[in-house]
Amino acid sequence: MDTTMILDTGNTAWLIVATILVLLMTIPGIALFYGGLVRQKNVLSIIMQSLAIVAVISLLWIAFGYSFVLIPAWLRAVALGAPSSEALTKYFCMVLLPPA
Repeated sequence: MDTTMILDTGNTAWLIVATILVLLMTIPGIALFYGGLVRQKNVLSIIMQSLAIVAVISLLWIAFGYSFVLIPAWLRAVALGAPSSEALTKYFCMVLLPPA
């Protein structure tokens, strides 16, 4: 069985563009939302904390999330613990009946 994965450049480009769009939308929204919940003297602190959290989450996405999205769908379903019957069948066929 061929286990090599061919990356589609269109899918990869859209994944990167969608990630950038979400970050551009989320960063000001979260910062302003939480900034509005505190006193005026603490707004800058909350905005900086929001930016720091977004930076950490972005690094985690680059390190783990991007590679997780690009694995085959059946393996992702098994990894999430809620596989479909098709995913289970494919998984068990590969594990129990390895290719000759």
